[in-house]
Amino acid sequence: PPDEIIGQSSWSGVAKFLKQSDFHPVYKMRLMFIGRGVSGKTRLVRALLQGSADSIDVQTGRTIGIDLSNPPLLLPGTNDEPTIEAVPWDFAGQELSYLSHSVHLSARCVYVLVWSPRKEEDESSRDTADGIVQPMFEWLQILSSHVPDA
Repeated sequence: PPDEIIGQSSWSGVAKFLKQSDFHPVYKMRLMFIGRGVSGKTRLVRALLQGSADSIDVQTGRTIGIDLSNPPLLLPGTNDEPTIEAVPWDFAGQELSYLSHSVHLSARCVYVLVWSPRKEEDESSRDTADGIVQPMFEWLQILSSHVPDA
């Protein structure tokens, strides 16, 4: 049963949910690409889908909100296992978008944290190891606060 049923119901609610109808397996998942802006999330999604990624103009090619326009990535199963359809969610990396992103974070996803060791424009953190890896820690904190089991 979904987490919502387990969390909101007693065991009798779970039993009722399981008895309500036949269930069919779903081989579809969300593949969430998260990270700071200009870290390469969109290029990575394009490379996975197309086999290569042309360069993206940083000024005009930025992701706004969440890009769901990409086709699913088909992950073939082995032996008799079915193909899994992984739908890429390309999250914008600008801090302005972080609050709206938190609504979509769920334990039922696979997260790909894209990190680039580029230096920040902030002079105080420009030449320190902590300043360079800080974006990775920020995203891990966002995930752990919104999706503790991620």
